[in-house]
Amino acid sequence: MVDDIRRAEMKTYQARRSAERRARGLIPRTVWIRREDEEAFREAVTPYAEHARLLEAATGGVHLPAFEIAEIIRHHNLPYDPEDFVFLSRVAEAIALRPQESDWIAQRAADIIARYRLPITWEDLQ
Repeated sequence: MVDDIRRAEMKTYQARRSAERRARGLIPRTVWIRREDEEAFREAVTPYAEHARLLEAATGGVHLPAFEIAEIIRHHNLPYDPEDFVFLSRVAEAIALRPQESDWIAQRAADIIARYRLPITWEDLQ
């Protein structure tokens, strides 16, 4: 009984996460490759997967430490200022800590989203 409830909750959660990811233009890819191609494949795919992780971090889908956000951006030469992505990933915290600055926080977030043309909305950040 408990396992069935847990399984149903997990299925609902995964369906919601999948819908949220697809709404942001993120898609899953499962492919079969030859074992000897594995390393080259991983090297080719990693920048794209890390880019998707940044978008999820910005919307609260996955928590990444500020250092890791900056490292991903630098390592893959992504066209973002690390500080901007750290800011986006902490919007809900910033509003909780400084509600009197919520207008400024919202405006800065909107500016960052527009600057990089990110598939993110203000609602995604809260």
